Amino acid sequence: IKENFSEEKLASIFYNSVYGLAYLHSIDIFYSDMKPDNLLVFRDMQVKLGDFGVTCKLESKEKDFDTLKYYAKGCSARFVPQDFMERFDPPGESPMSKNEMFSIDIYALKKTFQIAISLVKEH
Repeated sequence: IKENFSEEKLASIFYNSVYGLAYLHSIDIFYSDMKPDNLLVFRDMQVKLGDFGVTCKLESKEKDFDTLKYYAKGCSARFVPQDFMERFDPPGESPMSKNEMFSIDIYALKKTFQIAISLVKEH
């Protein structure tokens, strides 16, 4: 988010970002690269997620969301919870569950908007 938005517009962007991320998770996709630079906001306030280069399709047949079988790679360290970062040493070596993978995306979305909100408060 490179532009300063009003609180109302920021709330709309956040809502649409949550909706987009929820959709990806509903079709078992781990986005893995949520950060301000990857939110594409158009003039009509339509929001799209960009840069799917490190996105990962998780098994849709998997009913057990807690089985440790996935590896997170390509996440921006600034947008990953500290407890997960400790497991990434070396990166991508510790298996994670589908729930954990999705929680990284959710944390990164919250962190993205914490940054955006702080920028709005500064101006």
